[in-house]
Amino acid sequence: MINKKTILVLGAGASMDYGFPSGEQLLQDIINILNGPLLHEDKDAVRMLIAAVTCRYFETKKINKTNICSQYNSVKEFEQKFIRSSTTSIDDFISKIPEDKQELKIIGKILIILSISRLENEQRLIYEHETLEPSHRYYKELGIEKTDPPITIVSLVRGWYNYLWRKIYEGEDIPRNLKALTIITFNYDRSIEQYLYTSLLGMAQRPEPEAREVLNENLFVHHVYGKLGKLPWQDGINAINNYEPFQCAELLDKIAQFRQKNPSVELAYTNIKRWSPYINLIDKICSIVDEIRTYTESKIETAALEDVKNRLSLCDDLFFLGFGYHPENLKWFEPKNLASNRLVDLAGTTYGIGKQDVINIKSRLIKLFLGQELPSINNNIRPNYSNLTIKGFFEEVKPIG
Repeated sequence: MINKKTILVLGAGASMDYGFPSGEQLLQDIINILNGPLLHEDKDAVRMLIAAVTCRYFETKKINKTNICSQYNSVKEFEQKFIRSSTTSIDDFISKIPEDKQELKIIGKILIILSISRLENEQRLIYEHETLEPSHRYYKELGIEKTDPPITIVSLVRGWYNYLWRKIYEGEDIPRNLKALTIITFNYDRSIEQYLYTSLLGMAQRPEPEAREVLNENLFVHHVYGKLGKLPWQDGINAINNYEPFQCAELLDKIAQFRQKNPSVELAYTNIKRWSPYINLIDKICSIVDEIRTYTESKIETAALEDVKNRLSLCDDLFFLGFGYHPENLKWFEPKNLASNRLVDLAGTTYGIGKQDVINIKSRLIKLFLGQELPSINNNIRPNYSNLTIKGFFEEVKPIG
C-alpha cells in the first residue's frame, strides 16, 4: 500500500529496466539513426524521410520553410553539428539552437520521436525472449543435448515498475493508492503509464472501460519535456498515439528504391506526398512534434503545473529515480519549492555517481526543497548507494509507502 503522499521524479535511468536508453545512449541512438542502421541501412533514405517530415510539419503550420532541398541540407547540417558538439544530452543540444534555425529544432524533435518510438512495445514491458543456457533449470528438465539447436524461452521482465505495481494493488484499494502517488517524469516514453494500464487489465481483472476510468481519474503523470502523444486510453483527443513503434521500414525501402532511380530530392518529395498510406504516417509523426518540449518551453505555466506545485507542497516522500540531477532539470523545480514547515523525506538513487558528487547533489536538494543548508557533519546523511538499481534501492534502502 501507499500510505504517504509520494512523488516519484523520473530520469532516463528509470526506463532502462524496460529497454529504453540512458541519456548518453539516446545520443548514440540518434547518431546511428542518422548514419544507419537503426532505422534503415540507406542513410540517405533516412535523411529524406526526416526532411519530408520537416517540410510536412511546416506545411501544416503554414510556415514558409517547405523547400525539400533546403530541409534535406538542414538534416545534414544537424547531423554534422550534433556529432561534433560533444553534448551531454539531446535536450542541451536542441536548447542551444538559435531561433533563426527553427528547422534544426524540429529535426531534433523528429529524431527524438523516431528514437524513442522504436522501443515502445507492450511486450517489452512484460516479457522477453532469451536463448536457453545450460545453467537454466529448463535445460536439464527438457533433456536438451549439446548438439541440439538453440532453444528460445520466455523470461519475465521484473524491473521496478513491477515493485511499484505491487504497492499499488496491495490492500485492494487501487484508486486510493494511485491517488497517493504523483509521477513527474523527464522522459518522453509512456512506458510507466502503459505498464500500469496493462497490469490493471490483467492482474486486477478490470474491463477496459473501467481500467481507463480508474487510471484517468486517479493516476497523475506529468511529462516535464513532453511525450510521444496521448495513449488511446487516456483522456483527451490531441496527438493520440498507440504504444507501438512507427512503422517506417516500408516507407524507407520505398524511398531508397525511388532515390536509386530518381536522384532528384524534389521529385522524391513530390511522390512521397502521393504515397498513401505513407503520408498518413508522416502526418502522425508531425502531430507529435509539438508534444516534445525544450528547457524553455517546459517552463510555460499550465493547469498541470499548478497541480504539480500543489502536490509538491503537500508530499511526504520525494524520490528521485534514475535521475542525473542535471542543473537544468533541477532548475525546473525552483519556483515550486516545498513548504518549509513540512517534514519531507528526500531520497534518490545515485547509480554510478561519485561520492563527492553525491554530497553536492544532497546539498542542492536540501537547499532547493527545504530551504536549509547541508550540515557540515554528515552523520545523518545516507551513504552513497551507487551500486543499487532502482528496485534494489526500494528493497534495501527506503521502500515506497
